[in-house]
Amino acid sequence: MWGYVSSGEPERAAGLAFKDASISHTENGIYGEMWASALIAACFAARDMRTALEAALARVPSRSRLAEALRHVISLWNHGLGWEAARDELEESYGHYGWVHTINNAAVVAAALLWGEGNYARTVGLAIQGGWDTDCNGATAGSAFGAMHGTEALVEHLVGPLEDRVQSAVFGFDGSRLSDLAERTLRLALECHRGVRGG
Repeated sequence: MWGYVSSGEPERAAGLAFKDASISHTENGIYGEMWASALIAACFAARDMRTALEAALARVPSRSRLAEALRHVISLWNHGLGWEAARDELEESYGHYGWVHTINNAAVVAAALLWGEGNYARTVGLAIQGGWDTDCNGATAGSAFGAMHGTEALVEHLVGPLEDRVQSAVFGFDGSRLSDLAERTLRLALECHRGVRGG
């Protein structure tokens, strides 16, 4: 959400995420929310996914374990490793973390966004195939991809069956129309940019 209401402003998105995550998390748990929010915000303005990932990484404390893991992913990409070899390296380096830990899951999301090479189905598929917290990883990678490429890059046979509806455990929102939620988010983003809401 913080990335969507701060489109093109990763620093602002990270600041809002910090306030939110600090209520219930510490250290890398906070940094993970800051990174994901900054990533989505950056995707609205970046020329490519590598640029967006670098912008988001800049919002994470450089000496944190999360920043180290994200730099590692970018290094693997720079060295031309294939997906399978890169995923094996992530398992070796971060497989000791629990399946819902920030560090290993952020690494998988970053890798999927790079190795997905601008293809929606491949990007989301790799995020899920990467393991660990698969539903969140697929959602985060898909969200960043959508922020960068827009709805026209989505694959009809994957999104069509949803019939513009979402199932939700949030009270009062089960069966909501995706288009209505997008419109509400856009209104909130415009209000935030006009300074109606604080941040």
